[in-house]
Amino acid sequence: MGRTSDAGERLVTSARQLISMRGYQNVGVSELCTHAGVKKGSFYYFFRSKEELALAVVDAFWQDYEARLDDSLAGSGSPLSRLERFLDDTYLRHRSAIAVDGCVRGCLLGNLALELATTTEMVRDRVALAFGRLSAALEVIVGEAMASGEVPEGDPHLKGEELLAYIEGIILLAKARNNVDVIAHLRRGALALLGVDQKNERSQTE
Repeated sequence: MGRTSDAGERLVTSARQLISMRGYQNVGVSELCTHAGVKKGSFYYFFRSKEELALAVVDAFWQDYEARLDDSLAGSGSPLSRLERFLDDTYLRHRSAIAVDGCVRGCLLGNLALELATTTEMVRDRVALAFGRLSAALEVIVGEAMASGEVPEGDPHLKGEELLAYIEGIILLAKARNNVDVIAHLRRGALALLGVDQKNERSQTE
């Protein structure tokens, strides 16, 4: 079984990498174990099923994503500048991933939602929970930007949901076209959705 202390973590890491590239259904337990350097017979010591492993993958993804959210949205600067930082970081992360993956792999949460939402209730609910947390974080920062006068007044909850849908939609288009430049317009489109005057906005690709 190898080093039992980190074998479970290695399985999650391998599953996250392989599922991100090829999808949940196209990755088998044997391949996951080989990739992670864990004996197949030991897989079920850590996870009762492949589905349970997928839940752990979603949790690990969200833990990393939440840390990036905190760095961007809870950092220094005005509410709008923090939101812009998050949007720019989203584009830059996908652009950087091209060098490793050779393609636009999309958002793991979005990919799993498209693949499993109608067939695997446990995974669907876990993905929905993560999306709900992201929407709530966007709602908070948009509400702060409205209070500061940087964004026109409106319903922060609705705008948070709209922003989430826009972000996921842009990433999906980039994956479908295998063109990360689609995401380069993320900030501009998001600010337009919020009704922000962008006459003096810098280019996201600078």
